[in-house]
Amino acid sequence: MLERSVKINYFLIDDRYFLGEFHFQQYNQTVIESVRSILLAKYHCQINTGETRFYITDQSNSLILYDDSGLNLCVKYYFPQIVEIDQYLKKIISKTPFKKERIAGKGKSLADIL
Repeated sequence: MLERSVKINYFLIDDRYFLGEFHFQQYNQTVIESVRSILLAKYHCQINTGETRFYITDQSNSLILYDDSGLNLCVKYYFPQIVEIDQYLKKIISKTPFKKERIAGKGKSLADIL
């Protein structure tokens, strides 16, 4: 559809898929608008046109991160429905020192919480 090369990374724990990344290596404004419109239509949310980074939380609490850094366009999906993986990642995160804890609400922009 977009006729662009995309690097796709799949992350698995014990053969269970829990995280995916889609990196658009070469993109232009048409690709950006197409990817954004697909995400916004699929998840029925409103995001300001100028936002280059935002989170979406779907009905099953999966997280989708849209990130246009200007050099790379990336969409990441995290599926916390696999209880063992979610518990494992929470243990790792709880042991990681953070200066400030940020909580993103549904439809919040990453820029709003940083």
